[in-house]
Amino acid sequence: MESESFVQEPHVAVVILNWNRAADTLDCVGSLRASNDRQLSVIVVDNGSTDSSWEKLQQVAPEDVTLIQSGANLGYSGGNNVGIREALSFRANYLWILNNDVVVHPSCLDELIEAAEKYPQAGVFVPKILYKDHPNTLWYAGGDYDPVRGQGSHWGFGAQDDGSFDAPQEVTFATGCSLFVRCEVFEQVGLLDERYFLYWDDVEFSNRVLHAGYKMRYVPTAYVYHELMASSGQQDGRSPTYDYYNLRNRLWYIREEHRGWTKVSAYVWTVPLLLRRLARILVRREKYWKETLVAVARGLCDGVLRGPRRASRQSL
Repeated sequence: MESESFVQEPHVAVVILNWNRAADTLDCVGSLRASNDRQLSVIVVDNGSTDSSWEKLQQVAPEDVTLIQSGANLGYSGGNNVGIREALSFRANYLWILNNDVVVHPSCLDELIEAAEKYPQAGVFVPKILYKDHPNTLWYAGGDYDPVRGQGSHWGFGAQDDGSFDAPQEVTFATGCSLFVRCEVFEQVGLLDERYFLYWDDVEFSNRVLHAGYKMRYVPTAYVYHELMASSGQQDGRSPTYDYYNLRNRLWYIREEHRGWTKVSAYVWTVPLLLRRLARILVRREKYWKETLVAVARGLCDGVLRGPRRASRQSL
């Protein structure tokens, strides 16, 4: 008598990066644990927190959560790479990189796995992302990268979730807020680029995935709720940290990845964006406006004069 065949449940490893926000991280972990009964390994990397986050995580995190201390703030890319390397040792089928300020809808993981099984030619899947405080407002409903403008865009940004962005489709920009990735993709293209530290590393990773021949897909039936830019201390979408890394890394990316007339075009499009940002800082003079002005100046100088070192692109 032949043994009865069965289909093994996919194993998913989740990497969550914490920096000084243990409460958010524990909420994220709790939403994951409540969402499914699949094979799930959760890895939390504390990215050199300067508060009591590490001690709190050690005391309160569920016992089956793997806790790793990076020892220093390695940025989004470096900190996540610590977790990705650990996750790949688990021999999982999929690896899910999640911002710690995200709460997962109970059906999200099931929907992502279903899409991944349906589209084997795709390597990266992204859910619909809504604001945590305004759950009917879209933050990301798929996205693309425009090489002419040198800009990654969130489809549906700020719009109401009224069904207008419910079509599953391919994307050319997958946000690092929630990246559901086949583990084989990391073996083919390498890890996140640590030179970027914070911001634009998801643009660069998306570019490598596409150039390796994989598709990336938006899964509108999967959704998570995101708090606005908590990792860099932003409450209104801006901060000195954001301004510095966003401008510096934009210039680095254009220099490295653009060719010919699109490089010229992307630089040209950067000028009015920079001027508008400077005008807003000087006119509104909001909190920390002087620090923000310095951050923009540093971002421009480092983006133009320093440049990234090619040798540091991360491998397994």
